[in-house]
Amino acid sequence: MLKEKVFEVVPWPINGFSGIGGAAIWPRHTKFVCSYTVCLGMDLIEEALYSVSAGTRGKFDSLWTITAFSLPEYDLRDGAELLKNLKWHGQDITYGRVCRRHIDGKSRVQALEEMFKVFIEKKLQYEVPKDFIEGGLFSKRRFRRVLESVKKKSLFVD
Repeated sequence: MLKEKVFEVVPWPINGFSGIGGAAIWPRHTKFVCSYTVCLGMDLIEEALYSVSAGTRGKFDSLWTITAFSLPEYDLRDGAELLKNLKWHGQDITYGRVCRRHIDGKSRVQALEEMFKVFIEKKLQYEVPKDFIEGGLFSKRRFRRVLESVKKKSLFVD
C-alpha cells in the first residue's frame, strides 16, 4: 500500500525542471484543465493548468502549469503552442510539472481534483487563486468547489 497518492508537489517550478526527475521539455499529450488569476499581494498573474495522464502503460498522472503576467486566451488549449508563443514574445514565464500521483481506479478528473487540492494547499499562504478565466477539464463550478474546500480546510480568509 502506498503511503501517499499525491507526491512531489512543487508549488513554483523552474522552467521545465520540477524537483527530482523533472522534465526539461513540455510533455506531448497534455489536456488543458483550466486557467485563473492568482493574487500575489499587489500583483495579479495568470496560471494555466494541464494534465498528463499515465495512459495504459504509465504509473503516474501529473499536473503541469504555465504562469505568466498575461496569458493569451486563444492559445490555452495547447500548452506547447502557448509556451512557444510566450517565449517568442519575451514574456516572463514559469512552467513545469507541479505534482505527480500514483494511478488508481479514479477517473482523470477525480485524480486532477486531488492533485489540484494538494498543489493549492502548498501555495495558499503565499498566493491566492482568484478569478476563473477559462475551463477545460475543470468547469468554473468545479474550480470554485475545490478551491472553497481547500480554503475551509486551511481556515484561510481572504
